[in-house]
Formats: sequence, structure tokens, C-alpha cells
Amino acid sequence: MAPATCITTAEDELINAPFYHGFQTAAEAEPLLTKDNGRFLVRLIEENGHFIYIVSVYWKGKKHHYRIFQTRHGNFFHLNGIPKRTVAALIRYHRFSQKPVNDESGACLRSYVERSHYAIYREQLTILSVIGHGEFGEVRRGKLRVGMQSIDVAVKTMITDKKGIDPNERIRFLREANIHMRLQHRNIIRLFGVVVYNDPILIVTEYAPGGCLHDRLVEKRPTDKERLNYCRDICFGMAYLESKEVIHRDLTVRNCLLSKWNVVKITDFGLSLQGITKVLLPRARAPIRYVPPETLKTALFSHKSDVWGYGIALFEIWSKPHEEPYKDIQNNRQLRKKILEGYRLTPPKGMPKKMQELMLKTQSASPDNRPTFKTIKKIYFGEEKSTFREYVSRIFRIS
Repeated sequence: MAPATCITTAEDELINAPFYHGFQTAAEAEPLLTKDNGRFLVRLIEENGHFIYIVSVYWKGKKHHYRIFQTRHGNFFHLNGIPKRTVAALIRYHRFSQKPVNDESGACLRSYVERSHYAIYREQLTILSVIGHGEFGEVRRGKLRVGMQSIDVAVKTMITDKKGIDPNERIRFLREANIHMRLQHRNIIRLFGVVVYNDPILIVTEYAPGGCLHDRLVEKRPTDKERLNYCRDICFGMAYLESKEVIHRDLTVRNCLLSKWNVVKITDFGLSLQGITKVLLPRARAPIRYVPPETLKTALFSHKSDVWGYGIALFEIWSKPHEEPYKDIQNNRQLRKKILEGYRLTPPKGMPKKMQELMLKTQSASPDNRPTFKTIKKIYFGEEKSTFREYVSRIFRIS
């Protein structure tokens, strides 16, 4: 078992191995194991503060996951009694000797699953000035070299100290990338790749030159047409996440960026999870001004929690001038009490009636009474190919 502070050396041995996928859960690995006997990959997990290498392999109709063990002093790795100096050497031995990695199953390693094209080498990046700060560290502007081209990108850096990366934070940082790489939508910031094999870990995404939506609302006072576009774009992006079973858990206007063409791009998947409908989050991490009553009570998040957050975003988008939610209540403990007692934001002056109606629906105390993003999209904004004229008429139509 490799302690978190020692794992970098072991990872360096794998940096050029195409079968090494970095951090990956069993649920993420299994779809990659096609029904070919001996199809395998090597991945990384965290357990009780230690990083552990796992071999995942398809064999005779089943998908197996075998831990790679280390000797007491960490000098050797072994799967089935044969020690080797590095993980890469161990895998090569089992692959070419065809010695089973487990005697009970008889599973052998034959052909590997090549790692994702999202893997980026540090040499491809030129990192420039700081443009922001995220939960894990700095966000910098950068240039990504792809062939003969150079692309403007944003680079999220996980800041480390002399003791190395806290394993839990590292796992959460990489989980963000694992979720993000499965998402492709006009209103979701695009992920280009991850530098995962060296410290610091870097997540490389699309650069949004329009900046943060929150700053735009505060500084520029957008037109009503622009505000409608923001509401529509966020809805379309969240409906897509909902269809992919991704709970964002941190939907705010601060986590929405703007493209060169003023299109909203949802970002920051650091708290997101995929493939489940409900999840617990420690109350200390919950953004209290953007979460619903059931989350304040139980720390339970669902897609309907994101719908509540969308309603808060509607309030901020239509406040003229921009107003922070619940600005009159600065004490979080007092705010929590009032929300649980039924206190709600009032739709701001000048907000279209349809948007007022929608905002109030999203703020229902019962999650069952809140609409899904799919329903919001259908009723209030129409199909994504609808023209601006069509959805403006839908919003301003007298009900």
C-alpha cells in the first residue's frame, strides 16, 4: 500500500504506459472493459489515506478488479506472488508470461484499454497569468499546443505544499475531471484534458473571455434580451446535466462563464457527482444561500436541489441593479432558520411574469413540487434550435 506522500514516484514509472488510466473508480472502468478475454487497464484509487493501484480485467464473462500489493518497505509490487520493482514492469511480466494475476479466476492480461485522449502532457502547455481562484487553487490562462495549433485555455491548478497533496482533495479534484470529460454541450465549459501524471495536477478547459456571469451582472447591467439569453442558456446546460444524471450541487451565477459571443458556459464541477439521484454533502460545504430546505435539514442533494439553485440564479439575473440573494440577512444561522420557516426571495421588479412564475415554482418547499429542467426547458424555452423570437414570445406571452 502506497502512502499518499510516496505515490508520485510510483506514478512516474507509469507515465508512458498506455494502459495506465490514473484515478478511476470501478464503475468508471467497467464500461471500458470490452468482452475480450484479457482486456485490462491499470487505475488508481484512494483508501484510508493511501493510494492503491488496481488491475481491472475482463475474463470469461466477468469483470474483475485486483489490487496490486506492495512489500512492507514499498520496494516491490506484486499481484500473484511475483515481485517487480515497478508497476509497469509487473504488468509487462504478467502480460508476456501469461501468468494469471489471480489463481482462482485464472485471469490473464492480454490486450490493454488505451488511456483516454484527454491525457495531456505538461510540455503541451504554456501557463500564463492568473485569472481567478477556485476551490482547489489558482485558475490561469494558458496556451495548449495540439499539433501545429495553439489554443487559448484555462488551467485549473491544484496547489500543493511541501508535504504533498492531501489524498482526499486530490481524489475530489480528479473526480471533477472524470465527470467533466463525459460532458459535451454548448452551455457546458469544454474540457480539453488533464495533466494527471505529475504534480501539480492540472485541469485544462475552454477559455471563456467574457468572464464570470456574476461580474457581468454587477458591472455591465445587461439588456433584458441578454438576461433572457442567460436564463435560457443555464436551463439548457442544466437540462443536459440532468439527462446525464449529473448533480451539479453548486449552481450559482459565479459558476457560469461567458464566451466571446456572450453564451453562458456552466463550469466548476468540483462538487458534482454522476450516476446517482441523491447524495449527501457535509453541511459545512453547502453553499447555504443557494440550497433548498431539504438540504439544509439533511445535507441531501438531488437534481431538484439544482432546480432550487436555478431559481436563485433567476433572481440574481433579473435584479436591477444586481442584488446578492438574501442580502438583508448576513448571519447564515439566522438565514437557515428563516428559509426552513418558509422565507423566500421576492421576484425582482421588472422580471417578466413568466420568469416570476418559474422562479416561484423552483422555490417550492417540497422537491416533488419543483419542475425538472426538462419540463422547464419544454414549457418556458422550447427546443434548443428555437429562435430568439420564438422563446421571447413564449416568455412575454400573457398567461
